Amino acid sequence: MDDSNPAQVFTFPPDKLIIYHNAKVKYRCLNCSNEWASKRGRSIFQAEIPRINKYNFLYVNLCTQQCGFCREEVEPSWYVKEATRVMKNVCRILIERFYSHRQFPLPRLPSSSSEEGNNQPISQTKGHHCRNLCRACRQGCCYGSHRQYQRRN
Repeated sequence: MDDSNPAQVFTFPPDKLIIYHNAKVKYRCLNCSNEWASKRGRSIFQAEIPRINKYNFLYVNLCTQQCGFCREEVEPSWYVKEATRVMKNVCRILIERFYSHRQFPLPRLPSSSSEEGNNQPISQTKGHHCRNLCRACRQGCCYGSHRQYQRRN
């Protein structure tokens, strides 16, 4: 798995597609007002394989982290440009997996020299990723967790 790729895609038979995606996110604890940012904010998307005459849903779970001071579980906030980048990538994956036989225009992903790419928020991370505070780590679906799982099996 390429570490520079922010998404991993898994198919769970018979009818589910799971997409793990990283994004820059910000956390603010409502209990003690502690704030931090993470370049490894984890979102988990789940889509059903489309069927005719059925509504098809895309579910998303934004993984929480515990506050390093008070241990309160904190919901992330996405930067608008990051949410847009992630959703374009997820749309591209869904189109390629489910609708490759149709002529949909694929979302254009920003290049490193484009205006969108240059305006990405700068992460104010202060240290390394704290696995014991990250819910995605505890559930085994954080960045790099798939490699640890593959080594065990």
